[in-house]
Parts: sequence; structure tokens; C-alpha cells
Amino acid sequence: MVDKILEKRLPNLNLEYEIEVRDKNGELISYRREQSHSLVKNFALILQSLMAGTLVKWRNNSIHSTSVTLKTTSGEEIVYPNVSIPDEYHFGPRSAGAFEVSAYFGEDFFGIVVGTGTAAVSRDDYKLDNQIMHGYESGQLVYGEVTVEDVDGAPPSSVWRVIRTFTNESDATITVREIGLIANCGGKWVLIARDVLSQGQDVPVFATLTVRYVFSVTA
Repeated sequence: MVDKILEKRLPNLNLEYEIEVRDKNGELISYRREQSHSLVKNFALILQSLMAGTLVKWRNNSIHSTSVTLKTTSGEEIVYPNVSIPDEYHFGPRSAGAFEVSAYFGEDFFGIVVGTGTAAVSRDDYKLDNQIMHGYESGQLVYGEVTVEDVDGAPPSSVWRVIRTFTNESDATITVREIGLIANCGGKWVLIARDVLSQGQDVPVFATLTVRYVFSVTA
């Protein structure tokens, strides 16, 4: 009976994050998994827009717009999705555009990003408080490629992870205090999640930091 009550309390959509640090020899220094409370308003707006469809041109030539206004990491307000309708297009929904986080090596403008800021998380956050940039100089981390895993997990859960590894090739330990997830929305970079860590994470010289955002849907 208790199990049934606890099961009902589980959120249908859940987000956690894992933080793992290994030394230059691959030996585990630290690991933790914590609850994320970080999905921001941009995330809700994008999902609503994707579910509603983009633009529809009806036979009477009226246009119904389901686009939303997002704030990019540069502070620019954009209409998403920004899709024009060609003259020959007469009826039906239009593709909603990109919602990609799978950044390549060195791309520090989207995917999983990390920083040193400690400002409290707000639903209106649109960038990290103080992002650490890609590089090999003091205060920088080398950004690896982002992996988005397939959906898996034992019933009743469906689980997928977004993963990125950072390497400290600078001359001193770097302390990470915030993490985030930025999506490519039609060539614009939009923050959809941001977390301030409960405790700063040191990344020694030549060590690697792996951040995993763990999404799960429980039926």
C-alpha cells in the first residue's frame, strides 16, 4: 500500500543531473546525482509551440500563428518558430523547426554548458550567470561533444540522458558551480535548463568533468 502511495507521488516528467570527475588516469574522484529544478520558461514555451504547430494557412487565406517569443543567450527576443509560408502552400501544419542540443566538440554556445555563477535559478533565466568558455587557457575548459542517448529504462519509466565531458587543460583547478542546457532553435541559442550546484565541484588540472542531464517519463 505504501509503495502504491509513493508511486503516485512520482512526477510524470522528471529531470536529474549527474556530476562525475575523474583524474588524468581515469580514476574516479567524485560522483553525485541530484534532483534538477531547472527547466525554465523557455522550455515550456518551446514545448507548447511544438505541440500546437507552427503556422497554418487555411483555405480562406486566414493565418493562425502558434509561435512564441523566446529569449536567447545573447538577450535577443526571437519569434519561435520563425517559419514563412510560400505562396503555393495552401493548407496544413508547417514543421516547427529545430530543438537540438547535440553540440560538437568545442561548441560552447549550446548543448550542456557549465559556469562559475551562483545566482539563484529563476524561471526567466536565459543564460548562465557566468559561463566557462571552451579553451585551454586559465579559467577555461575543453568542451567535448554532446551525446543524446536513445530512450531506454525499465517499466514504468522511459529514460534518456544528455551527456557532455569537459577537460581541464588549463594551469589550475577550476570550480564549477552551475550547469545548463542550451538548445539550437532555428540557429538561435536558447537556454532551456539551468542548475546551481548544491556544492561547487572542483576540476583539477588534466581531470575530466562529465555532466549528464537525466530525463525520465514515468507512466
